[in-house]
Amino acid sequence: MQYRYRKIDLEQFAILSEDAIRAGEEVVFRTDLEFGYDKENRLLSNRMTVTSTSGDKTLMKAVMTSYFEISEDSLSELKDENDRLVFDPMSLVQFASLNYGSLRGAMYIKTYGTNIQDIVLPPVYFHKIITSAFIVE
Repeated sequence: MQYRYRKIDLEQFAILSEDAIRAGEEVVFRTDLEFGYDKENRLLSNRMTVTSTSGDKTLMKAVMTSYFEISEDSLSELKDENDRLVFDPMSLVQFASLNYGSLRGAMYIKTYGTNIQDIVLPPVYFHKIITSAFIVE
């Protein structure tokens, strides 16, 4: 499948705690994913929300959407017998991974010099999360 990164939109970024993170303090991350498709512009979108918490306090929340323009030639490869577009799980893993890497960079820039600058997004094994195709009617 041929595509290009069309746009990255950091929709929300908020540091929600003024407290410094103490050494040894556990930080938990929750990552939520959504996929969408704009037929008119051939854009596959991946919206990712990452929230970090420590104990009962929310430290940070970020929402980023990346848009990938699918080439016209690739659309025919993606169509099934019912003329639906089928994005297989491994392709979705690739798009989510690209978005996550972009979010990691944005988080580094946004948290630099703050009380949570030492938080690093942990690896996410998207192939364990994304196990079914995204089908566009």
